[in-house]
Amino acid sequence: MPQTIHVKEREKLTHSPTLNTVLMVEGILKNGDLMTVAELKKKLPKKVMHQTLLQILDYLQVSGKLS
Repeated sequence: MPQTIHVKEREKLTHSPTLNTVLMVEGILKNGDLMTVAELKKKLPKKVMHQTLLQILDYLQVSGKLS
């Protein structure tokens, strides 16, 4: 009797930021100035995708590096 194999649907993978990108954003934010996401994007030396930047900001806040 043939067996039925159930294959899970492939979950959508999200992009994970690189350590260099996280450190780059953290370095800009270390001076403590309040700024909008748009202002932060302008200060970054390299372009960062909006969703990736939000993911980094969430990480920094959860890890206690942002107040």
